[in-house]
Amino acid sequence: MSDTTKRSLDSIVLKHDTKVMSLQSGRMEKERDDARAVGIAVVNQKGGVGKTTTTINLAATLAAHQKRVLVVDVDPQGTATTATIGKAIDGTAEILGYGSAEEVTALIDAVVHRSDSYGVDVIGADFDRLNHQEIALTSSPMLMVRFVELMEAVEARYDFVLFDCPPALRSLTTATMYAADHVVVVVEPSKESIDGLGKLMRYLAGLTKLLQREPSIAGAIITKADPREILVRDVRAGLEETGRFSWIQPIYLTVGFKDAYTESKPLAAIAKSRAHQLALDDLELLANRVMGLGSAVVA
Repeated sequence: MSDTTKRSLDSIVLKHDTKVMSLQSGRMEKERDDARAVGIAVVNQKGGVGKTTTTINLAATLAAHQKRVLVVDVDPQGTATTATIGKAIDGTAEILGYGSAEEVTALIDAVVHRSDSYGVDVIGADFDRLNHQEIALTSSPMLMVRFVELMEAVEARYDFVLFDCPPALRSLTTATMYAADHVVVVVEPSKESIDGLGKLMRYLAGLTKLLQREPSIAGAIITKADPREILVRDVRAGLEETGRFSWIQPIYLTVGFKDAYTESKPLAAIAKSRAHQLALDDLELLANRVMGLGSAVVA
């Protein structure tokens, strides 16, 4: 991130600090006993680790618990969109492109699409448009506030808003973490993941200075996890050593995730084998951890 962009972001944060802190702690002075949507940014620093697969299957598992879930696809690749809806549909770029909180609120009904197979609502991503908005976000950090305004607009409609972030620590990820209540980090059992933990922690430390508040790091997910593999234990040990994660949840490795994706269905809809069930058991544990976050957040 350039010094110019950082100074611009610092200015934006200071300018909007009162509004954003109000949204984060109470979302515009609602009653303390009135539950609101919990925003969760699902992040990682490289592609191919199963971030999107985990996000959409977590969303489906939460929906199976009668939770109202919105998935916001912030990844220009749009994989969460095509997996849940079956085709590329823009929405996130539209949110970033509007000029006021009132316009964002008015836009919601037009950009939210229902995924019947997953039981969730989705705001989709289009590669060209979202890439363009990321460039605009870099040059005009004011757009970072749009996701905060999105959270305000949907807070009464949903229990959870899951942001599927890009597989890189860039401006779209920063904007999402600015708006989210919690951050969940996804890693895979690989040497690259172990080596990259230091970079990730430095990025999060930099965000603390930039946003003038510390991101709430809820936990970490280890995907493609075979408990017999040494690398799974090594990655877990590396995550534990940071002291930043309240919980660490492995998700069992199974090709069923890929099969389910090709059918635009969650794993639960096609589960047949023992490996499928082990992965579903892990998703259930993950959903319970996330629902625990929801019980702790009220407006």
